[in-house]
Order: sequence, then structure tokens, then C-alpha cells
Amino acid sequence: MADQRAGQAEMGNEELRRRVAHLEGLLAIGDQADAIIEGCIKCHKDLASTLADVFDFLENRLQPAAIFLVTQNEDLRSTFFGRAVTEEQMNAEAPDLLAVGRTERRVVGGREWFVMPLDMAGDTIGAFGLAFPSGAVEAGDGVFEKMNLVAEELDNYFYSIQESRYKHMNIMEIQRCLKARSLSEAIDTAITILADVVPMEELVLLYLDEDLGGGKMVQYYVYRGFTKEYDSVDHPLPELEALIKAGKEIVVPGNRDLEKVFPAASMSETILLDGLVEETLVGKIMIRPPSQTGLSIASREMVQVFAEALRQRLVDFNREKNMLRQFFPADVIRRMLREPNYKAKYLSPRKADIGIIFADVSGFTKLSEQVLKDPARIARFIDGWSTGCTDRFFPLGGTLDKLVGDCVIVLFGPPFYDRLPEEVALRTLQAALAIRAFTREFLAAPENADIQQSPHYPDFGVAIGLNYCSADVGMIGPNQDLTAFSSGMNNTARLQGVAKANEILVFAPIRDLVQKAEPGKWPFEGPFHATVKNVKEPLAYYKLAGSW
Repeated sequence: MADQRAGQAEMGNEELRRRVAHLEGLLAIGDQADAIIEGCIKCHKDLASTLADVFDFLENRLQPAAIFLVTQNEDLRSTFFGRAVTEEQMNAEAPDLLAVGRTERRVVGGREWFVMPLDMAGDTIGAFGLAFPSGAVEAGDGVFEKMNLVAEELDNYFYSIQESRYKHMNIMEIQRCLKARSLSEAIDTAITILADVVPMEELVLLYLDEDLGGGKMVQYYVYRGFTKEYDSVDHPLPELEALIKAGKEIVVPGNRDLEKVFPAASMSETILLDGLVEETLVGKIMIRPPSQTGLSIASREMVQVFAEALRQRLVDFNREKNMLRQFFPADVIRRMLREPNYKAKYLSPRKADIGIIFADVSGFTKLSEQVLKDPARIARFIDGWSTGCTDRFFPLGGTLDKLVGDCVIVLFGPPFYDRLPEEVALRTLQAALAIRAFTREFLAAPENADIQQSPHYPDFGVAIGLNYCSADVGMIGPNQDLTAFSSGMNNTARLQGVAKANEILVFAPIRDLVQKAEPGKWPFEGPFHATVKNVKEPLAYYKLAGSW
């Protein structure tokens, strides 16, 4: 009896040792698979390379005759990966094994396949199969147990791929949305996407808008969940408006005045800055996550991506307005920026009939050499005069072609070309009168006392030439400046050269159109004729008469 009990004990111990060895083997498989996958992640290997390493391990450890794995790749497309078997072979011999819903053990073409579904958070994302020669696997070999350990390690890897891909897709979509022509539309759609992936109860966006008048205005959007409830243009928030009108610097990081409107302690703040060496404040984003929770690392990363894309969009928007501000008045810029693809619609080169002004400071050479003399003084004079001229013709719808030294060139018609010829010509003449009146005021201003003391003061003024003609107009050249080209432009410059101080000379189309627009109001003398360089026939022109 004792020997029998000893034998039974020995058999029990042997079974225990076998079970322990089996479990240790399983643990070793899981640990080794985990180490291989971690190494691939550290080396930034793609899915195909990672599975190649895993297949190498399985071949060495389990010695299967073939391996396949079906799952989503980095583009989230179902993809077949195989070793010693192709997708075509599987589709021909046992296509159902590529999409199993439970473990399957089946002999196909002399091979015994062990296939299991790949599961992630309760969803089947593919299939994993090992094949062995038929009859080579005994019942107790635990193939499915070993496969399951490898699959569990792969599940985490597949999850990271899927999360990374979804994150990348959301990033790309946010960036795409922020490229929309309308800034408001761009922000609305981008925040809708952000709210899908970042849990939030409230989002507040504050940013500094470089106003077309030259200053900076605080603009804002307030979202509750997916819905925009307030904005600074169409639906102002009274409490925020009060802070802005009071001059509170609510965009500055950590501003405590905002606590009167938003519970700052429960909100996460992200600052929008422009510039690497000298940082410029652009705006900030404040997010209040759901109560009792904060923002996860993944959510914070998405917010940072959104903030960076938005920062660039705001910087580009202000830069775009600054570029347009060189040529157009504020109301024209606002109208253009509301239009999708406004550059192609309004600013691409075209042939059009336009009004033209060439206005030049008469006697400027003498003025510079004998009175102003210092380059800085000359620059102040030109800057003050050209700015004042611009302030006069912008309200009339004029656009600045360019400033060439002491000559300002103005176009009427661009960018919308929606006025009748008579109105264009009339506005061109009115702008010329405004420039002449301003020039007289400017020369008589206290800051130009040195000019007034010159014996040549009566010779100083502005000489103006006007025309209405056809020209090629648009944003042209490497710097994409607004300009116009035509023989009519050249002749207008020549006509301005004929004009004396404070004279307004016009070609016949201007005279005819303004007299049609306002009969009997505008007296002209002429025609006169002037012989100029590079023109065969003398220029025929008229001079505005009267005490305008």
C-alpha cells in the first residue's frame, strides 16, 4: 500500500511539474512576444515589419507550417499578412477562416489550421491563424492558449495603431477645416471635430484681431458642448463685452477678470503665441471638461494640435488683411474676405475700364534739396502726405496702385468693377479734388513751417492727371501687388507731367463721363494739346476750371 501511495504521489508531482512547466512556457511566450512588440514600437517600425518579427518568433517557438493574420493597417484598411501562405490561397481554400467569429480547428489541403478572431474592446478586428502538418499537433499541445497570449499582446499594439490613426485623421480634419475661407466657419467646424474627441462642457476662444483701422480688437467665441452660444460679432455675451469695453486685458494669460464670467479654477487654459524669438500674443483657449473629470493626456494633445493650427490660421488671417490693407479700404477688404476664393474672383488679372489718378508733388526736387534736405525729414513728409492722400481716396472707393517717390497712383474700379462708368469717373475726379485740398492743408500745417518759410512756397503743390481707359488690372508680379498696365496708364503719367502745381488735367473720357453724371456742374477748359516723349501725336486734354 505504501508503495502504491508513493507511486500515486510521484505521479501527482509529475503532473504538477508538467502543469508548472506548461504555465511557465506560456508565460515565456507572452513575455517574449511583449518584448518583441515593445522593441518594434521603440524602433518606430510599421505594422508589416512588426508582424514579420512576430512571425519569426512564432516560427522559432512553435514551428508552424504557415501563419496568417488579418487586421487593419495604419490606414485602417483590412490587410492580409502571411508567412508561407497567400491571401489568394486562403480565399481559394477556406475564405471563411479569414473572418472567423470563434476559434476554428480545421484540416485544409493537408494542413491543420488553428484560427481565432482578434478582439479589441469587444469588437472583432481580424483573424489570426497557424497551420501545422495534419496530425502533427496533439490534443494537449495548447496551441490556442499560446496563440491567445500572442494575440493579447498584439491587441494592445493594434489598439495603439487605431488610436494613432484616428488621432491623425482628426488632426488632418481640424487642419483642413481651419483652411476654410470664412474664419467663423473654419472655427465652428474645427471645434465640432475637437468636441468629438475631447470631452468638454464649455470652450472659450479669445483672440486679437488686427483691425483694419490699425489697432487690435478682442474677438471671441463661446461654445457649450457642440453649440456656439456667443460670439463677438453676431451674438455678443454682455459680461464679456463689458470687460472688453472697460479695457480689461482678458486675452493675457491668467487674467483674473474672466473669473467674473467663467469659473477659471475649473478651466484649462492654452495660450496662442506667434514668433520663436520674440513671442507675440495671438489669443487663448479655455476649456472646461465635464465635472469630476479633467483632460486626459490624449485630450490635451488634441487641444494643443487644435491650438497650433488655429494660431497659424489667425496669424495668416491677419497677415492676409495686412497685405490687402496696402491697396484697399477697410470696407472693401471686409467684403472680399466674406467671399470664398476671393483672389480668383476679384484679384486675378483682367482687362477692365478703370479710372486713374497720377498725383505728384510739384517742385519736390527743389523742396527736398533746398528745404527738407535731411533724408529722415523727407521720409516724414512723404509718409504724412501719402497717408493723408490715401485717407481721402479710400472712402471714395479708390485703391492704391503704388507710391513712386512723391507720386501716388490711384485706381477706381477694382476690385469689384460694379459701378457705372459715370460713377467711376465722378469718384476719380472727386478724389483728385480731395487730394488737392489735402495737399494745401498739409503744406500749411504747423509741422511744415520750414516749407512755409521757403521763398519757393507758392510753387509747391500737387500736379494731377486723370484718365478713364482700358487696362490690364490685378495682383501681378512676384510680390502680387495690385497694379495696372496699358498705354492709357502711360499717357496718364505723361499728362500728370504736363500739369502745373494744383492743376487737375483730364483726358476726354473723364470730362464726358462726369458731365453726363452731373450735367452743368463741372466746367472744363480746352482742349489743349501737349507734345510728349515717345508719343507720335500730341496729347489732347482738358483742365478743370473754377474754384474747386
